[in-house]
Amino acid sequence: MYTNRIKYFLSCCLLTLSIGQVDYNSEIQTIFTNNCGNCHLGNSSGGLNLSSYTNVMSGGIGGAVITPYDHTTSELYNRITLSESSDFDMPPSGSLDQSEINLIAQWIDEGALEEPGSSSGCTDPEAYNCADDDWSCYDDGGGTPTDCMDAGEWPNYTVLVGPTPYINGCNYDNTDPYDGNLPVYQGGCESGPCEGYYNPGATTDDGSCDYYHAPHGDNVEFTIVADSISLDWTFWANNIAPVNAVINGYHITRCIGDGCVIITDSPFPWGSNDGLNATFVVDENEWQDNVEIKYAINVKYSNAEEYGMAIGASYVTPGSCPNMGDLNGDGGWNVLDIVNLANCVLAGDCGGRVDDASESTIIKKDNKISIVANGFIGGVEMTLSHSSNFTIEMTDRALFADYLTTGNETKLLVISPETEELFSYEGEFEITEIIVANSQ
Repeated sequence: MYTNRIKYFLSCCLLTLSIGQVDYNSEIQTIFTNNCGNCHLGNSSGGLNLSSYTNVMSGGIGGAVITPYDHTTSELYNRITLSESSDFDMPPSGSLDQSEINLIAQWIDEGALEEPGSSSGCTDPEAYNCADDDWSCYDDGGGTPTDCMDAGEWPNYTVLVGPTPYINGCNYDNTDPYDGNLPVYQGGCESGPCEGYYNPGATTDDGSCDYYHAPHGDNVEFTIVADSISLDWTFWANNIAPVNAVINGYHITRCIGDGCVIITDSPFPWGSNDGLNATFVVDENEWQDNVEIKYAINVKYSNAEEYGMAIGASYVTPGSCPNMGDLNGDGGWNVLDIVNLANCVLAGDCGGRVDDASESTIIKKDNKISIVANGFIGGVEMTLSHSSNFTIEMTDRALFADYLTTGNETKLLVISPETEELFSYEGEFEITEIIVANSQ
């Protein structure tokens, strides 16, 4: 799955970078020739030969020393920025000028090309980016492509919609995207940023930027009711979507298992419509308890060449969570839930008390209602039916005691009573329902 990550190049903060793209042969090779000749031109210390572009990119005994498009992870850059007291500082005697260090950083971030690329292109760092077009599980030596896919790791800029992987980067492709075969490396960024990708060396924007950002995960707010599920990604659109991008609309797909249906206008053939011109949608398809639904939101950016270039997945399982407040999971809200919570807070233990009551008796005497029990009483809930002249006064010796009267019916709660008395009254009444709870 794609990871929504953008590397903000430190070179953007280096104020002494040259204007225009760096030429390797006239600028970078000159630095190596003038400063590294004792160790890395004829002698190739550590297997690293800096006498030509090909040799530099071949690396040394320990592997590559240049990570195109990212100077911060390039071993060569790390070595030339170590303190002179370090055993691994390069060059070992003295240091490069800061302007030379900045130039090497700029060259790497522009793609570490032998010849400067075009001065026009996408200048928005939020667009697709060669620095992020990788497959970390595989590229970093973490396993074979099969191992990575079995672990749910796909090349970055990849999203699964049902069984279909959309591999949107230009460094990797799939021999058959509808069959989920192994992605293969094709190295689209090796000769410079791909079409629509951020070009850190461009000085003129040509309007070609392609974007991968799409609402996914917590970016989508779900509202579930009996006959529909609503999706809302307004916050994403207003706060997370790339600022300079033009969004024409959205296409929404609903998947259960490998079965998917499009719940907005179909995007096919691509370009036939812009999809939904809103940042929310109501899915009126039936849902089932505890059956996970996957929603894929495809963002139709103005430059998107095909469906799936910017698509994100969010998941919801209707009915999988108990009603908020129903702590004991019995499907309703009553004194048992309140006592459960109160005991957790007061006792610091949700497991119940050893002195819990197992029996209790309600006593009606002298216009007072009391409770007698053989142990701890956590709470009492009652429903009373009474005449219109009925009045009640709750005990003031409890963690909580209150009532609500509607017409000729009163519902009352007493939580953690400190005495046997629950309330006093005037008038006639009948107890129609009662729940007595201990600490559990």
